[in-house]
Amino acid sequence: MSENDMQVPNKPRVLVVVSGGVAYCLADGGVDVALIDYDNEPDAAIEPRFADLLSASEAG
Repeated sequence: MSENDMQVPNKPRVLVVVSGGVAYCLADGGVDVALIDYDNEPDAAIEPRFADLLSASEAG
């Protein structure tokens, strides 16, 4: 790992870990995170404040 790889970014970070079909996330403080598992809950509802992010990912 280079020195540049270890520098602290200026943006909040989110790390999503998936292992054995189980996902969890770790985030810096002050980050609003939602994790949705459509594989295990295909009808899971997303909170309205994340709807624009989800629709943007489906369009792209």
